[in-house]
Amino acid sequence: AFYYCSGLTNIILGSNVATIGSSAFQLCTKLINVTIPNSVTTIGSSAFYSCHALTNFVIGSSVTNIGDSAFYFCTRLTTITIPGGVTDIGERAFEGTSLTSVTIPNSVTSVGSYAFYECTNLTHVSIGTNVTNIRDNVFNFCTSLTDVTMPNSITSIGDSAFYLCMNLTNLTIPDNVSSIGNEAFDSCSSLANVIIPNNVTSIGYWAFALCSSLTNVTIGTNVTDIGTGAFYSCSGLTSITLGH
Repeated sequence: AFYYCSGLTNIILGSNVATIGSSAFQLCTKLINVTIPNSVTTIGSSAFYSCHALTNFVIGSSVTNIGDSAFYFCTRLTTITIPGGVTDIGERAFEGTSLTSVTIPNSVTSVGSYAFYECTNLTHVSIGTNVTNIRDNVFNFCTSLTDVTMPNSITSIGDSAFYLCMNLTNLTIPDNVSSIGNEAFDSCSSLANVIIPNNVTSIGYWAFALCSSLTNVTIGTNVTDIGTGAFYSCSGLTSITLGH
């Protein structure tokens, strides 16, 4: 609707708007302030794609879906509150933003691949209790991420999910996780201790490669497959406990 309106700086939406369509404000590069009324239920794919000046964004309480690439490379977006009614966060939804902290509410059941990829200012993530999968590359290249809280609803951690999270120090893998993907924690160079719970059956290739600060690893009783190079070049590793 307003694709590439490069002079647009401010948006006020009426109280009867229900959907913000795909690419509605894509490449509105001077857009600074947006308030979404409570009537809106869907933010479409690429709705605010590359709105580089966007700093203030309030999502209305009725939003249930945040589409693919909705805020892709909104590079000045530092804070956002995801309301309690949201159930789906699309692929690449917040990729390349400057978010510093993210709380994913308990209403969310699905977080798409690359959703927070290259959010290099992101330091803290809390994931709600109804998310079951950490999908591929969700937090890849979040180089400032120090801690992430994952609920016991999580059953799998995807490929490169936390790749190059070089400041990640606090990690508890939930008890119900059964698989850890390829390169899931590759190059997490600040990670010191890892306990792999008993439900895990497979650890992907290069899953913990280049975790140079890793000193202790405990691997649960049901692991049957450890991929090639899973702990490649973990130069500080001094202790491995198998079948705890």
